[in-house]
Amino acid sequence: MLIDAGFERHLGPHGIRELDAEAGSVIGLWPDGRIGLLNQAWERFAEENDGAAVLERWPLGSEIWSGISGVLRDYYVRAFERVRMKGEPWEQTYLCDAPERRREFRLRVLPLERQALLLLHSLVVDMPRREDEPPSGSLTRYVNDAGTVHQCSNCRRTQRVRGPHGWDWVRSYVSHSPPNVTHGVCTTCVRQFYPEL
Repeated sequence: MLIDAGFERHLGPHGIRELDAEAGSVIGLWPDGRIGLLNQAWERFAEENDGAAVLERWPLGSEIWSGISGVLRDYYVRAFERVRMKGEPWEQTYLCDAPERRREFRLRVLPLERQALLLLHSLVVDMPRREDEPPSGSLTRYVNDAGTVHQCSNCRRTQRVRGPHGWDWVRSYVSHSPPNVTHGVCTTCVRQFYPEL
């Protein structure tokens, strides 16, 4: 477990050993959004998902918001602020698919003392993918005139810009992000997981 000096006093009834033994990732946030606690499962999750750079980019003391952008950042900033103001837990289910797996996660945000927060991140669904990838020659249908590919940061589907508009699962784009990829949220995920948006 990695923990900032002084963060333990915010934990209240939550023990350090208990949090470090959690199967899912646990992140403690100072009131200003800086990371004050990371359990071993968070480190394992990053390493297992080719996220060694994540461990370097978001060490203790770094701001969690630097890793979230656009509409999702605004959504989570508001949600976390509600937890602080109301003092009530908040939960969110979302997808974060891998090339070969369909994965669904549950984020639970708990209020701590002095407006700190505890984020509990758990894998709730992990199953093989069944979707077929479009033929490789058709990948140009996902590249817009500026050379950008738009991918949903939630379900990892890619937006079609040529032919009928829509979103497709493109396994090779999940395995290896194409150059000039930009992330957003597809309309299906907005309706399902972020109805407030």
